[in-house]
Amino acid sequence: MGIKLRSRSALIPLALWSAVTVLGVALVGGVSDQQAPGYPNLAQVIYYVGVPGLLASAALLTALFAGKNGGRLLAFVLLLPGLILFFGFTGGV
Repeated sequence: MGIKLRSRSALIPLALWSAVTVLGVALVGGVSDQQAPGYPNLAQVIYYVGVPGLLASAALLTALFAGKNGGRLLAFVLLLPGLILFFGFTGGV
């Protein structure tokens, strides 16, 4: 029987946010290995791991349960927070 995707367009934000989550886990792990006092703090863990993980979960739910037209709209909406988050990753403009 298997899993049926209802919105293939949601796979794009799913791949993006999954990769960013893995990158965030690696970054937080690297800072943690340095054993600097106070780092990583809770806000950094939420910013680098929690937010991308939440958006990846939302993209997965969109791919599995949203219809074709609604899935396209939600996939676009799930890409918008990337602009905000990547300004933080890169230091802005």
